[in-house]
Amino acid sequence: MRLAFIGAGRQAQEHARCAVACGAEIVKAYTRRPDSPNRAAFHKVAPNVEWVRHLSEAFDGVDGIVCAVPWQMMPGLAHWLSATDKRVLLEKPIAFTVSDATRMIGAASYNHKGKAIGFNRRFYEPVQEFKDRIEKGGLVSAAVTISNHLDLLTARHGAEIKTHVHAVMSIHSIDLMLHLFGHCAVEHRSHPLYSLRSYTRLTPIVLALHDNYPMKAGISALFDDGMAYNLTPLECLTVYDGVDMAEATPDMPVRQYVSHETSRTIASTTYKPGIYAQMKAWLEDDWSTLARPTDAVEALSLLTDLRG
Repeated sequence: MRLAFIGAGRQAQEHARCAVACGAEIVKAYTRRPDSPNRAAFHKVAPNVEWVRHLSEAFDGVDGIVCAVPWQMMPGLAHWLSATDKRVLLEKPIAFTVSDATRMIGAASYNHKGKAIGFNRRFYEPVQEFKDRIEKGGLVSAAVTISNHLDLLTARHGAEIKTHVHAVMSIHSIDLMLHLFGHCAVEHRSHPLYSLRSYTRLTPIVLALHDNYPMKAGISALFDDGMAYNLTPLECLTVYDGVDMAEATPDMPVRQYVSHETSRTIASTTYKPGIYAQMKAWLEDDWSTLARPTDAVEALSLLTDLRG
């Protein structure tokens, strides 16, 4: 497949490495600045790429387009690219509000064919193992923690990220929760804790969504066979069965009951986790795990409901 890239930064380079590894040919690329310092690094990944001067030139002679630009630029480009008949892989966010996202996919010009959203966490090996266990049934309850550290995010993305932190950052984990547990509705709000119910799994979920607290992000679930699954960090799945007794030590002078670990699965880091499998699925037109724009709308809708 012949691809064009819009953007050449670190995330675009990650996508490009995986595209090349999957056998795709990167023939064109566009950056807003002709003197972008990212071009040199991108050129090492795709040495035969042609740098086009105008964005419209990226469409000619290609089968698909990958768009990975700074978050502030993504919604405008996503809306513009949604009308093309080319296959498109879009980074997040495609919109800052659910109304904007809904208008995009509801427009007469919208072409749903081949449009995927870069929710790459769906493709982590630990996530797929977790989902396989959920599909077997017996889910009792789940807990999700989403933690945005605003000072760190501001230092990296600028002060304006604070206004859009949920549409840009939280949505990644919200989509993962929906991917695992299906359609969820808010039953009770007591910020930063929320009570949800998965109507797909008929299961209660406790969601903690907060800023600047030193809490580890993660997703955990209990099953009726006594097993507990825990994604913390999200790239690592630890499975527990029962507890062990840990006697007091000088460092911990009290006896403890410690969860008994039975297995641990860590996401592959040959490439940035999830990116290779996501790219392969998109190139092969395999939509079993890929996220569509409608999935982003559902995640934005839930975020809107959480804020009341």
